[in-house]
Amino acid sequence: MNASPPTVHREDGLEWLRGVRRRLMTEAGGDLKSLGDKYRQSHAQHPEKVFAPRKLLTEAVLHLK
Repeated sequence: MNASPPTVHREDGLEWLRGVRRRLMTEAGGDLKSLGDKYRQSHAQHPEKVFAPRKLLTEAVLHLK
């Protein structure tokens, strides 16, 4: 069930990001719920570090008016 998908190499410069995601999933034991719980806990402890695209877009639109 937790088998790793085959690695596909893409020439888009994002292999570093895919590597980080693979490492985090491995650290979570392949359990997506556990990984999500870890993210939610981190976001609750450090809300200033959470990227909120909706908020950013709203502020940008208001700035244009």
